Amino acid sequence: MRDLYLRLDDLPEETLSYEDSVEIPLAPGEHRISVTNRLGKQAMDFDISEGETIKFRVANLTSKGPVAWLMMITGTIPYRSTIERLG
Repeated sequence: MRDLYLRLDDLPEETLSYEDSVEIPLAPGEHRISVTNRLGKQAMDFDISEGETIKFRVANLTSKGPVAWLMMITGTIPYRSTIERLG
């Protein structure tokens, strides 16, 4: 499974392997989370209030479609990165 590379705002990039987690304290205000597996990238803007905790789930999902099937025939598994806000 491919690693994921997580970035919040302009902070240093975090590398996440399967089932890893990371906690990053942020100041209240507007922020941007982005995740990539170096093949695809997803990003999301969000606001956080004073004392609020927000959780995100980031993951690699198997891509679908004719190109994905062709890649699987050659032994390559195409993944796409996703972000889901949990709270």
